Amino acid sequence: MPAPVRWPLARVGATLVRRSPERSFLAQAGRGLHLLGQPPHRRYARILSYFTPEQKHALYTDALRTQLAEVDSYRLLDDAFDASRADSTVGRVIDSDLNMYLPGDLLAKVDISTMAVSLEARAPLLDHKVIEWAAGLPAHLKVRGRETKYLLKRAVADWLPAEVINRPKMGFGVPLGNWLRTELRNLARDVLTDATARGRGLFRPDAVAALLDQHDAGIDHSGRIWALMQFELWHRTFVDGPRAVSPVAVPSAIGHC
Repeated sequence: MPAPVRWPLARVGATLVRRSPERSFLAQAGRGLHLLGQPPHRRYARILSYFTPEQKHALYTDALRTQLAEVDSYRLLDDAFDASRADSTVGRVIDSDLNMYLPGDLLAKVDISTMAVSLEARAPLLDHKVIEWAAGLPAHLKVRGRETKYLLKRAVADWLPAEVINRPKMGFGVPLGNWLRTELRNLARDVLTDATARGRGLFRPDAVAALLDQHDAGIDHSGRIWALMQFELWHRTFVDGPRAVSPVAVPSAIGHC
């Protein structure tokens, strides 16, 4: 079962979400309140996650719920926060990123995508001397109000035009939501709803079908659907064995996102 919600603001948000239509203003407000009402480390974990504990619990079959009853996947980030010696929430978030999000996600993606086209990428701001120096800076020089990278922006202000410095952050995303409604729609349904996936007894078929149907209807579940697809294909490759994997046509750009 998901951990009980103890913070008052989070309880109010959870109630609004539970009692309001999925896409209503009240439901959206409830999700915001629920997020704000979490302790800082749990708020950070929810921002990074495709599924909240409640959403995962609703997706699991009864057997899997029983098996994972004592498992808290957010504990990984809790441990990273606890291990940090930083004296601020900002510092603990940065420490957690350095030890988990960067090596386990972002840097791996950069390495895969650049090597695929014979590029050698560098991350100069991750030089250990820079990291060690920056770790000792007070939080207000890193984030000020809603402005991130505060000191870095000031440091390069004489070299770069304001429109570059103040440009909103932009990632390297692909139109996955649209692909899962068009070119990849049938693939997603084949992978997630065939007899092999259903036979695992891990996820409720009706809950998986609801995610797919809601995505078709315009509610963006692309990250969740893609995560479930990768889990299922990983399972077929490394648990079931190579003979269990059917050839699938996936746009090459997917591997580089």
